[in-house]
Amino acid sequence: MEEAMPPPKGILRPGLARYNDGFVGLLPIWTVEPDISIIRKIVRQELRLPKDAQCDVELLARGSLNKLYAVQTTAVAYVIHVWLLIHPKLKTMTLNATMGVIAEYTDAAVPRMVSTMRISRMSLVLSGC
Repeated sequence: MEEAMPPPKGILRPGLARYNDGFVGLLPIWTVEPDISIIRKIVRQELRLPKDAQCDVELLARGSLNKLYAVQTTAVAYVIHVWLLIHPKLKTMTLNATMGVIAEYTDAAVPRMVSTMRISRMSLVLSGC
């Protein structure tokens, strides 16, 4: 059973707030869950999938700042990484660099970035924005 998060203090932008944990200080938190139907719509657009093509999306893992979604299409499976908009350009650059280093120096299977996008006004999280 998940612990209930304390009430948000100071909404920074739609979908993002901060709370004081009493130890570390102000931490960012999700105020709403990303809308899977919007994730599915974005995946269909990015992969240019026809409306009748398989596109199943389900939550794979969640953290305080990140969420992973498993996407299954008829031909290929993907993992979608969704994170709170905190330094999005830096986050994308460091994630891409980290995957590049792992691929270069290990035999580990490393995913490649298919597409990146910044969703304005957190439309990924809030439908109808």
